[in-house]
Amino acid sequence: MRRFSENSRVCFIGDSITAAGAYTEFIAQHYAEKLSSSSVRFYVGAVPGGTARSQNVFFEDDILTYKPDHAIIMLGTNDSSSGQLSRSRD
Repeated sequence: MRRFSENSRVCFIGDSITAAGAYTEFIAQHYAEKLSSSSVRFYVGAVPGGTARSQNVFFEDDILTYKPDHAIIMLGTNDSSSGQLSRSRD
């Protein structure tokens, strides 16, 4: 993954996996330790139990409020359990 440019605002978008913070903290920690002079800011706009469709409901308040330059999106876990991925596309 390429390095984010200086003064970037990065927002993590996702479901409970993103909200739990494991991978988001890993990335933020890498910037803090290895790229300490970097001025990249990280924000989490995740909705536990969220789906790809539900992100639209929360997008303005949970994502756009941070005015991100970049987004890291991890969705699909709850979509797969809801049957969304198994429906026929006639």
